[in-house]
Amino acid sequence: MHHKGFVNASEFYSSQRVEEDIEHGYASETLKSDDSEEDGLRRKYERFNIDLLNKDFKWKLGLEFGFIKEFKEAILEYNVLNGKEIRFDFNDKKRVRARCKHCVEYSVYVSKVSNCETYRLNTLHDKHACGRVFHKTCAKSSWVAKLFINKMKATTSDMALKDIVGEIQVNYSTGISMSRAWRAKQIAKGFLQVFEEFPVPIEHRFCLRHLYNNFKKKFGGGVQLRDLMMGAAKATYEELWKSKMQQIRDLNEAAYWWLYNLDRKAWCKHKFSSHTKCDLLMNNLSEAFNSTILVARDKPIITMFEWIRMYLMNRFSNLRDKCKNYTGQIMPKLLKRLDWEVEKSGNWVACWGGDGDFEVSHLHSGEKFIVDINQNYCSCNF
Repeated sequence: MHHKGFVNASEFYSSQRVEEDIEHGYASETLKSDDSEEDGLRRKYERFNIDLLNKDFKWKLGLEFGFIKEFKEAILEYNVLNGKEIRFDFNDKKRVRARCKHCVEYSVYVSKVSNCETYRLNTLHDKHACGRVFHKTCAKSSWVAKLFINKMKATTSDMALKDIVGEIQVNYSTGISMSRAWRAKQIAKGFLQVFEEFPVPIEHRFCLRHLYNNFKKKFGGGVQLRDLMMGAAKATYEELWKSKMQQIRDLNEAAYWWLYNLDRKAWCKHKFSSHTKCDLLMNNLSEAFNSTILVARDKPIITMFEWIRMYLMNRFSNLRDKCKNYTGQIMPKLLKRLDWEVEKSGNWVACWGGDGDFEVSHLHSGEKFIVDINQNYCSCNF
């Protein structure tokens, strides 16, 4: 017998049987069932992706998780975003049920699939009959800390507790106490301290595309502001950065101070360390790699690493064959950039200063830089 709105993933047991089994111990059949086959065909289940989680996320029967903790954190965050409070019943290593604290209708049940380290959503009744709850105990300090860790990294000033409480209230329609905000702040500071105590010189940078999206939400963007912000980020020496920032200030004082208060080492090319041989401002390389390995990310850890290893071996092998068949001495993309630089060099005049030192001047802008050929150095930091 099915309750109204009650859905069950199992084709062999009714919801009533599952409920009875749960009340007496384990949901017997849901724990024993593996990827069931029907007429020789295996069912395909969807792997949960945390990047897709938001307040409008659609939960589905058969959704799979790698860990019980992954499901619990996801269902907690989803309900916090939607103004609901939940609790966990039958919470052990093999199963967990999420229920609403204020109504009996809401019920989401996940259990372990036998013979593999996978947890599957077997029972789904995700409609609440209660109203929105403002002060939610589910909004844990650790969840609040994750929301503010990047913001605390991006600013030099200390965040006030009232600002944390206010932003949670405005952006998530959720009330938290000052004590919870304080604990979240301490957790976030702990993360930052770990980053700073690494014994090797690790640089932390912002992706310029994501930084601009945040900038655009606050100040409206537009072609002029966008180009000036991109120009400031790409400036390889401080004088050019100051010039771009002053133009931003003339257009929008608040936008200028928002950018000025960010750590320049995280988004301005002229402050990048020469230790890290990378001056990329976008995170395209990481995102492209993550997109490529997406098919292997839901596999067991060793299987995933083996897939990545074989993929890289095949890629390197294919690129090696292409290099053997290439007749030039410089790779095509590098040659294209070099040709562009050679063409632009016609606007510069070099004056020899002795040994390998030169002073180069631009014919039109009047810019001047010092070049040391022996040290492969230019004061423009390009």
